[in-house]
Formats: sequence, structure tokens, C-alpha cells
Amino acid sequence: MSQRIDYFLAPQSPWTYLGHERFMRIAQAAGATVRVLPMDLGQVFPVSGGLPLPQRAPQRQAYRLVELQRFARHLRLPLNLKPRFFPVAGDDAARLIIAVDMREGTEAAMRLVGAVLAAVWAQERDIADTAVLAQLLDEQGLPVQRLQDARDAQVQGRYEAATRQAIAAGVFGAPSYVVEGEIFWGQDRLDFLERRLNRNDKENLMGEFIDLKAADGNVFPAYVARPAGQPRAAVVVLQEIFGVNSHIRSVADGYAAQGYLAVAPSTFHRVKPQVELGYAEADMSAGFALKTAVEALPAPGVMQDIQAAIDWAAGQKAGSGKVGIVGFCWGGLLTWRAACTLKGLSAAVPYYGGGVTTPDEVARVPRVPVLAHFGDQDHWIPLDSVEAFKRAHPDVEVHVYQANHGFNCDQRGSHNAEAAKLARERTLAFFAKHLG
Repeated sequence: MSQRIDYFLAPQSPWTYLGHERFMRIAQAAGATVRVLPMDLGQVFPVSGGLPLPQRAPQRQAYRLVELQRFARHLRLPLNLKPRFFPVAGDDAARLIIAVDMREGTEAAMRLVGAVLAAVWAQERDIADTAVLAQLLDEQGLPVQRLQDARDAQVQGRYEAATRQAIAAGVFGAPSYVVEGEIFWGQDRLDFLERRLNRNDKENLMGEFIDLKAADGNVFPAYVARPAGQPRAAVVVLQEIFGVNSHIRSVADGYAAQGYLAVAPSTFHRVKPQVELGYAEADMSAGFALKTAVEALPAPGVMQDIQAAIDWAAGQKAGSGKVGIVGFCWGGLLTWRAACTLKGLSAAVPYYGGGVTTPDEVARVPRVPVLAHFGDQDHWIPLDSVEAFKRAHPDVEVHVYQANHGFNCDQRGSHNAEAAKLARERTLAFFAKHLG
């Protein structure tokens, strides 16, 4: 049975705009159903202690602009900090979204929500103007008749009911995502919502960090995500150049949701502890420097930390007792090296491993079955080198997607939902075959 998310939103909210596309991807990936519930913040604020923007303290208004710009850059979304048509009444747009939801369904309503939000925050359009709303309908391939339908008493009743539901649920701002009574307020809580959906157990909703010890005595942290029931096997998850950040933890949580014991070791710990980067340019530079420093360590370097993670996973005797490994970006390269040099693995899946197709790496021979994912638009990994890798390793299952580097990561501008979904399906089938 799919989980349901009550999506309480305000069509003029910048925070709803910043989170909308990512929320749709998370809900779709989890197979969750969404109830689209535009609400009247003018009714919600008075009973929850909130204040309209012009009434907030100057310090709060100033910091709001800082945060908006910070998140827009992080998410690589266009955003006008002070749009021409804001503040703006969102009631007509809210009712229009409801009318579309009632007649065309949730998918169409969610498309229209995205279009309305972008109109305010990226396109300098007035969503209180009926002509603009008509244009948005036409652009989304929806009947302009919905403008008339939005004036129906039934639609107004739905709008008022959604606002009452929001207040009853304890909602006090937009966006708010509610799952079985648990509120996730704000687009910056989407990581927690994703884990909640992936795990779907009310106890121990998130994983934990543990300490592991390598053969040379190096103690390093690893994130562990456990399935709700008996594990079917174990999977080691290797980070990109951004640390064991929220994305990598969500990947581990996703494997736990599929029944695997997942462990994600910190492969930067030997050169810098507690690294958690985002995906902005500065993060890219910092991550590349850390990766270079780790690569420069005397052999076996970080590989002994990965071996320790494999040994720990095997020692948990999870299900079949087998251990697989999956890695992304630099973690994809380390996954390939692990498949060729380390003990205790039964399957390996590198995603767009930078360096995997270089001559030195191509010369390696894997000890276990390998499934490799690449993107044909990846400027870090030339397509001709991928073809050469395929010729050199006919036993490796190689798939090339119409996508860029980092296509699996939904926090990067290069995310490709279609490619990520197909690659995940293939990876899960590969692990099911070789791990159990």
C-alpha cells in the first residue's frame, strides 16, 4: 500500500517554489500518493503565531533574502529575490490548482503548481492576473475553462477545507508535507521526508554513525542504515567527492528500504574528518582537493578503510551473508578498485566512476561480477574511453545513458530522473541476482 503525503502549499511561497521539483521526484521515487492542498496562509498565520512578511522584524526579513539566495544557488534554480509581483494574492491561483486537481488529477495539478510558482519567482508574472493564469493553463496543455470552474462554490469549499485541515494538522507555514500526522515543514526538510518515505517504519526512522577500524588502526566513521526486518544481504555505499552527505545517506537509506543492510564509510576521514559538502562550485573545488589528497596517500591508503567496511558488513551475517558495493563519481572509481583488489565482495556497481576508463584502471581485472553505469554527456569520462573499457572487459555489464555526470543525484543540476530510475532498477536486479 502506497504512503500518502498531504502537500500543504501556498502558490506565492518562495520556499514552496524552491522545493517543488525535488518534492515531486522524492514522492515519485517512493511510490507515494500526493494530496495537493493549497491553503490560505492568511487564515493559518493568525492561529499559529505567524506574521505576514511586511510585519516581520527587519533582521528576519534581511536574513530571509540571504537564505533564499543561498538555497537558490545550492539548488541551481533561477530566483528573483525581489520579484515585481510580490507580495501577491494567491487565492485565485490556489483555487485554479484545486479545479485542475478535481478534473485532470494530481499529476496535472502538480505541473500547474510548478508553473505558478515559477511565474512568481523566476518569470516576473502576476499570478493574480486572470490573463496570466490563462496563459499558464495553455502552456501546461490544460483547458482555459478551468478558470471558470475555479469560481465554483465546490472549489471554494475545497480551499476552505484544506485550510482547516492544515490548521488541524498543526501546519504553520508553507510548504508543509504531512505523512501519517508527522509534519515536515519547509523545503529544507525534504531529506527527512525522503528517509521517512524510504524506511516506512515508525521506529528508528534514520540511520546512525558508527566507528570502524582499518587494519592499520585508523578509526573512521561510517553511516549505517538498517532495514525494518531481517536483512537480505549487505551493501557498502561509497561517497562522491562531497563526503557522506545527505544525498549519500539517503542512498544508503534507499538500499535499507529494499531490505539491505547498508554501510557508507567516510573515505575522506584520513585527510579531513566530518566532511559534508553540497554541490556548489566551492564545494566542488573543496571536494576535488580532498579527493586528490586521499589519492596521494601511500598504498593501500583508503582501500583498507573500504576493506574494513566490507569486513564489518560480512560480520553482521545479514541474510545471505553476501556483500555488494556501489559507488558514485570518485566512489565509482573506488568501487571498481574494490572489485579488482579487495576480498569478501560478491558484486560491484560503479556509477560514472571518474578514472575507471583510464589505461591503468582498464588494466585491472575484477574478481566479482560488475555492473557499470555511464552517461554519454559526461565531460569527465569521454564516451570513446567507455567503449574501450567495454571492449577490454566483455564480462562487465555496461550501460550508457543519455545523461551527464552525477545523473543519479537529485541534489545536482545534472540529475536525470529517467536515467537514475532505470539505473537503480538495473542495480537492484543485479544485487538481487548476486547477493540475494
